[in-house]
Amino acid sequence: MEDSESISYEEDDKSLDSDDLEKMEVKLEQDDRLVRIDQEYKLAKSDLFLSNKGCSIGRNENNKDVIKATIIGPKNSPFYGGFYKLAINFTENYPASAPLVKFETKIFHPNVYDDGKICIAIINNWKSDYSIVHILSAIYILLENPYEGSPANEEAGTMIKNDKKLEKEGKPNPHTYEKKASEWNSKYAFPV
Repeated sequence: MEDSESISYEEDDKSLDSDDLEKMEVKLEQDDRLVRIDQEYKLAKSDLFLSNKGCSIGRNENNKDVIKATIIGPKNSPFYGGFYKLAINFTENYPASAPLVKFETKIFHPNVYDDGKICIAIINNWKSDYSIVHILSAIYILLENPYEGSPANEEAGTMIKNDKKLEKEGKPNPHTYEKKASEWNSKYAFPV
């Protein structure tokens, strides 16, 4: 080819319209979300607090939006000796919005609804810098220290309030909440 020859290329018109750009942004956000979930998953699997407390996690590689967790009931709680299954479902808006977290094992607890959904501050007041480790740690602590102030399970909350009231009045504490939670633990939780 001589220097005087000019080369011309005809390019196909590959300009992107706004719909194409939006699809690319959604794909990028989705990829970033899945990368974050993967990172959180790896951190949670190796977290010493969780492993020392008997918490573990796993997942189906075909559905990375769901993480399964197990928690062994804490000592000095009515859940001791029970093995509880949980599901953490990540929404499309994660981490801007909290994942959906619920017990798959039936549990009698003032902060757990009948369907297993958990009423807990970390979920209700979600911040995008929270993670799987924060969620599972908070659930473990909630098993040790149930909060009866605004219960998801009215019966459990009322039992705790009544037990505390009797104790405060110097009367024998019948431990009605602990007894019922322990019965459910024996009936529904997997033995450790």
